[in-house]
Amino acid sequence: MVHAFTWTYRKVHFTSSVRGAAVLDHVLTNSVREPDNQNFRINLWIAVGPIPADGLREVTIGKFEYEPEHK
Repeated sequence: MVHAFTWTYRKVHFTSSVRGAAVLDHVLTNSVREPDNQNFRINLWIAVGPIPADGLREVTIGKFEYEPEHK
C-alpha cells in the first residue's frame, strides 16, 4: 500500500493506493496551516486488534520528498 499527500495553501490532499489502484482519496480544507516552517511527523496507530505482545511494528518509508510551492 502506498500513501501520499500533497500539502498546499489551505488544502491537504491524501491518497492511498494498492498496486496503482486508488483506495482512498480525501481532501482536507479545515484548519490547514500554510506550509511554511512546519515539522513533518508520522505516527503509527493500532486501530483494530490487540497491542502486539512485543510492542513492535515496522513501517518502511521508501521515499520522502519536500518541494516548497512557489507562490
